[in-house]
Amino acid sequence: MALTLEQAYRDALGQGFSESWLVEISNEGGSGTAAYIRLGTEEVGSDESKYHALILNNMSLRESIDLEKGTAKTGNITITCHNGQLANHSNAKLSQEILNQGTRYYLNHSVTVKSKVGSISSSNYLTIFTGRLKDVKLNSNHQVTLTIASATPIDFIKVPQFQTNSGNYFPIVYGDYKKTADSTDASPVIVDAD
Repeated sequence: MALTLEQAYRDALGQGFSESWLVEISNEGGSGTAAYIRLGTEEVGSDESKYHALILNNMSLRESIDLEKGTAKTGNITITCHNGQLANHSNAKLSQEILNQGTRYYLNHSVTVKSKVGSISSSNYLTIFTGRLKDVKLNSNHQVTLTIASATPIDFIKVPQFQTNSGNYFPIVYGDYKKTADSTDASPVIVDAD
């Protein structure tokens, strides 16, 4: 995924800084600040819209591209969190909220991971990963483990994909295009210039 840096983010990179990762997990059934759970490697924001400093592990992103085979893959992210209280969910514990103890559902809903450097404002956070919540586990140490599957359109795509019987590859079309009329050897059709 190509990243576009806001000027404030670029300026913060030139100074001494620490990076924080902020995770926003959306749900079905919530509204306002209850429409998501916000977690972070540090507490950011205030009141009910803050990112709770519950993340315990150092997350990492893995991307691989095989130019020979024409494939690309983005790895999943695993987040280990303390089972703390969430201010924007009536101080419910993370496990109670995310494991569907209420009316909101989080599994298979969107997750956004953002990077914050220095003291930049929320409008300048850099989105570094998008995915969906794939799995949630609670262990005996009161830790919640979240598995987030990547959600990029190029995962598991092999280019080119289809071959004719003679070994020629079919063309790949991206974007808006005009479909040509069916053409056969017996009844060839000229492709329109537009």
